[in-house]
Amino acid sequence: MSVWQDWLFSLARVYPSSTVDKEISSLVMELFRILLYHAIRLEYGGWRVWIDTLSILHTRVGCEKHKRRYPRGVKY
Repeated sequence: MSVWQDWLFSLARVYPSSTVDKEISSLVMELFRILLYHAIRLEYGGWRVWIDTLSILHTRVGCEKHKRRYPRGVKY
């Protein structure tokens, strides 16, 4: 699956608010660590997976920060 990291990151929360969210995010990151290791180690051009991952993660965290700073429906 191309860009599987995006799908996997969508299952976790960047800022978990409950214990269930924290547990799910922890499990997702554990699975992510395993898949990323194998992708980098075994795939041809595995270093590109790392570059894609950094890009996807940066975008997700930036988007979540923006949503927290500027919530929808709030007049400024």
